[in-house]
Amino acid sequence: MNYYFIQALTGHGAFGSYLKKIGNAPSDACWSCGMTDSPPFHALFSGTEWVQIRELAERSVGQKIGEANVARLFTEEAKRERVLKMLTDIMRRKWQSEFTSGSA
Repeated sequence: MNYYFIQALTGHGAFGSYLKKIGNAPSDACWSCGMTDSPPFHALFSGTEWVQIRELAERSVGQKIGEANVARLFTEEAKRERVLKMLTDIMRRKWQSEFTSGSA
């Protein structure tokens, strides 16, 4: 577990919906695709900006990774590290691209 994973797990951090909720962003829209009222899992599992990271992880674990099965994948030791790496990579890049560019 790490800082970025906890951000993904709780939905706190570099997500428009969370930042609007705490008053740090004027809109809850996804910064990548513009979808309004987008839940944090949108960016992690269906957002267009992180497709390559997700596809690499999905090839590694042999199946699609989404909100419906991510918890189960964490119970499988062989897949846990790959899914953790995917979530960490996405969150780290979200922070780098969105917070350093002043989007948030």
